Amino acid sequence: MRGSLPLALLGLSLCSSCSAGCTQSRAEIAWRDGYRAERAGKLEEARRFYEDSVSRVGTPVGAEVNLALLDGRDPEQREAARKRLAKAARGHGDDAEVTARWGLWLLAEGKRDDARAQCESARRKAPALRLARACLGLLANLEERWADSAELLGGAVGDDAPASVLVAAAFAALHVGRPELAQGAVSVLAKVAPESSRRLHAIAWLEASRGHWGEARDAAVRALAAFPREAELAVLLALVERRAGHRAESETAVRKALVASPERRDARHLLGVLLYERGAFSEALALLHALSAPPAAPDARVSFHLGLCQLRLGRLVEARASFAQAAALDPSLAAARRNMDALASFE
Repeated sequence: MRGSLPLALLGLSLCSSCSAGCTQSRAEIAWRDGYRAERAGKLEEARRFYEDSVSRVGTPVGAEVNLALLDGRDPEQREAARKRLAKAARGHGDDAEVTARWGLWLLAEGKRDDARAQCESARRKAPALRLARACLGLLANLEERWADSAELLGGAVGDDAPASVLVAAAFAALHVGRPELAQGAVSVLAKVAPESSRRLHAIAWLEASRGHWGEARDAAVRALAAFPREAELAVLLALVERRAGHRAESETAVRKALVASPERRDARHLLGVLLYERGAFSEALALLHALSAPPAAPDARVSFHLGLCQLRLGRLVEARASFAQAAALDPSLAAARRNMDALASFE
């Protein structure tokens, strides 16, 4: 996340005869100065302003939240920052943005159900709040509900959106065939985070969607250098290398993805395809069979590649059944239908 977003600005007191009002004005001024410093990348200066703000009477909730988010970047401060943000969320339950911020924090901790509850609550309070849409869109992205993710994150794209939201919006848009949304998200990234490795990540996906494999590879390699344990980046690089005919490099990249995320289905599927392509049919069969076994939902392309392995190993009845399942799941998969028909005598 590039920086915390400002909460709804409160009106400044005119500092007339009320000393409490004057104190609150100074607290709000310090909070705003902290936010400006944070946006300029002056994090220590921002922290000093936020700490000054929260030390005063009438602290704006924005100062409490932004200080928590800033301290949360430091592993040693993270637990204290969590407590501060949780306290702000409890104490300002009617503030939709605070609720959404707490939801995003819970999402980063992997507590999806709790995050969903917070962000749905924030959206009910403020249907137009982009932060709530962003949180729900990130959840949809993690659950591979690409259409929902693209719709929600498309409405959250803007100059004040965190880089993680912009990258997720680009990915979801590419999955559902909306390159204009992907390009829009990448364009905003170019403005708000021109040197961001996340921007390179999004550009790699965008170039791959256009068939510009060399450019996609360059961007993916540079991004992976900054995020060496980012499984999605490694899968992208593996896909690009395979399309370029570099199967050994593709297998190396996908195995790196599986070290970072052993249960990642797209990486396991791609590894199965690569094993098949280099003639390791039994290894590929075992991997693809595990992917297609219950409780996993049936997948047309996994079934198709499983059928190819079975065919190569002479397991013709099983191969025809796999091709039939692939054709039923995806009628547009013409190769599955052709192979099924060619094996008709082996029912």
